[in-house]
Amino acid sequence: MHRLEKQSIIRHIGWGLYDYPILNKEGKAEEPNLETLIKALEVQLGDNFQYCGHYSAYLLGLDAKPTQITYLSNKRAHKFKICSNVIRI
Repeated sequence: MHRLEKQSIIRHIGWGLYDYPILNKEGKAEEPNLETLIKALEVQLGDNFQYCGHYSAYLLGLDAKPTQITYLSNKRAHKFKICSNVIRI
């Protein structure tokens, strides 16, 4: 994995998470899809996550986008910084 990352074939996005970078028109790598990352974390941690209230309100169009996204879980609390997103579980 490290060798592929050095060759820029894959990108290390966070705690055991890698992806193939998708380049935009300017040639810069786009941020990965947040929902895909959450599903990967669910598999990795063996848990199910639920949206916290503030993010649920945002998804329903009732509130502005939160700066930190919080998910509810029945396991130990984690904090992940993935690209420009801070995810609290």
